[in-house]
Amino acid sequence: MNYYFNYKMKIAYLISVYKDPQQFVRMLKALRGKETYFFIHVDAKVDDKIFIDNLPIDLLPYVIFTSKRYYIQWGGFNQVLYQKELLYTYVYILKFALKEFSFLPDKTILCGVMKKSFVN
Repeated sequence: MNYYFNYKMKIAYLISVYKDPQQFVRMLKALRGKETYFFIHVDAKVDDKIFIDNLPIDLLPYVIFTSKRYYIQWGGFNQVLYQKELLYTYVYILKFALKEFSFLPDKTILCGVMKKSFVN
């Protein structure tokens, strides 16, 4: 039995931005679905306020910005660090959402996530 067709899968996009706040908003609107969330890293060389201020109110509950920001140079190690920060932010939120199931073994939780959405 294929479980992917039996429930609504939640989708998390991990995104890094540094320019074009209007294009950023258009992209979020195009990707937006009922079960879609966005985890955003804003490059430290730009003001994150331009990205936050351009977000429509209806997207605010689905967009999470990383608390740590890195100055990114193409091919530099900070690319690894910002990606790690995005993943840690996502995993932290996932653990927080699944905390009521913390009495289950990790293997059971992972199998359950594949079969059924625990996050409401």
